Amino acid sequence: DKSQLQQLQLQSNLQQLQNLQSSEFMAGLLGGAGGGGGGARGDSQLNPTEQQANFMHATRASKRIYVGNLPHNVTEDEIRIFFNNTMIAAKPDGSGAVEEGDSVTNVYLNAQKRFAFVEFRSPQEATQAMDLEGIQFYGESLKIGRPANYNPNLLPEELRPDNVAKLNTSKLGIVSNFVPNGANK
Repeated sequence: DKSQLQQLQLQSNLQQLQNLQSSEFMAGLLGGAGGGGGGARGDSQLNPTEQQANFMHATRASKRIYVGNLPHNVTEDEIRIFFNNTMIAAKPDGSGAVEEGDSVTNVYLNAQKRFAFVEFRSPQEATQAMDLEGIQFYGESLKIGRPANYNPNLLPEELRPDNVAKLNTSKLGIVSNFVPNGANK
């Protein structure tokens, strides 16, 4: 029957797309999303398809953070819940507030090496999560950074870290260790 054949083809296409997205996610986590790395060509020398691919890759990489020094025996769900609750608790005052709902869309945990990659629903939330460097999680001070394939220069101006509202970490009892350059430094 023709409708059953179409249904099977649709299911097959959907499975292929899910497999492709999963492999792209893992390649991005490990810093190797194809294209040969740093290359000599600038964005302006790329054709529109290559520029779009660079933008999509940059946007995807900008939604992830590296989280190190995780406690032993922690689960992906515990990490997801911790970051979702923390993002809500530290909402910035005024504009740039964290959206309602869960901020975390995916967690990839390497329990043996005690690190994870946490993917957020937006580049802005991933940038805000960078403010959580040193936060205590089950007695461990977390190390937070960006994955190796993150390049803020490939992002539109409004998504770059300097243009994203900071979390109000004082609500969490975190005192910043940042000291601006000046006469008293």
